[in-house]
Amino acid sequence: MIQIAYHERGYMEARVQVRDDGATKVFEVHPGRIYHIKAMQILGRNDLPAEAMSTAPTVGDVYSDARVSDWIATINRALRWGSVRCDHATADCTIQVGPDATLRQPK
Repeated sequence: MIQIAYHERGYMEARVQVRDDGATKVFEVHPGRIYHIKAMQILGRNDLPAEAMSTAPTVGDVYSDARVSDWIATINRALRWGSVRCDHATADCTIQVGPDATLRQPK
C-alpha cells in the first residue's frame, strides 16, 4: 500500500522494503524520481468530448495512475480508446488517445 501511495504521487520507481526489527517492522522507502507527463497525443480524430478535455492531464503534470485512468475512463465511456506509456530511463509518461490506441496500464 505504501508503494501504491508513492506511485499515485508520481514516484513510479518507488520500492518499499520491510525489515523485521524484533517486535517492530521497519519500512524503508526508496522513492526514486518523480515522473511527469511528457506528451499528450490525440490520434486520429480530434473531437473528444468537452468534459474529457476539461479534465485532461497536461504536459508537465506529475504522473498519477489513478488520475490518468479516471481521465481515460471518461473518454472510454464515449469513445473506447486510450493508452499510457511510461519511460523509466527518462522518468516521463506519454498519454495517447485515439482510435488506434489500446488501453494499457504503465509498467
